[in-house]
Amino acid sequence: MKKFFVIVLVSVLGIGSISAQQVVKGTKMINVQATNLGFNSVSVSFDGSDEDAKMSRFGISAGAGYAFMDDVMLIGTVALQSLKLEETKLSAITIGAQGRKYFTNGLFAGAGLNLMNGSMGEGGDSESTTVIDAMFHAGIAFEILPKLTLEPLVSFSTKVAGGKVEGYDDMTLKYTQLSINIGFSYYF
Repeated sequence: MKKFFVIVLVSVLGIGSISAQQVVKGTKMINVQATNLGFNSVSVSFDGSDEDAKMSRFGISAGAGYAFMDDVMLIGTVALQSLKLEETKLSAITIGAQGRKYFTNGLFAGAGLNLMNGSMGEGGDSESTTVIDAMFHAGIAFEILPKLTLEPLVSFSTKVAGGKVEGYDDMTLKYTQLSINIGFSYYF
């Protein structure tokens, strides 16, 4: 998996000459993104326990944005996620809002807040949880067709509130996450 991460990073840095043009005020964007492709680093701990657990996660999100000034875009997102923490599964829907700043050569960086609601459990037994997390990301937009870009990015997120698992008095979900995402955006 480390080899995949290195190959993606070298590819992103090596293809900078075909990046997207400037995002001007009034531009709209539609984005579809797959998360945690090929590399996943998530550590999870629970209150009252000294043990950490490993988690696998895959998700897909869709977003829409509007550039309210040159090179600055507000984006709303909806995401579906499937997580597996050892034998426990978590299925969740997330809504979020983020800001993104575009720089020269298609580089961009952003931050946002997400509200995730999901069910967590083993087999037929499940409990619900709600989490608010903060997310930071950076990437590059490569123009592959006029108005269509390929956008690999790296993101980091962490829980900032919530995470209490209903049905368990002393269980609160905590996490930090580093992931590689690949998306396609259409600007119009």
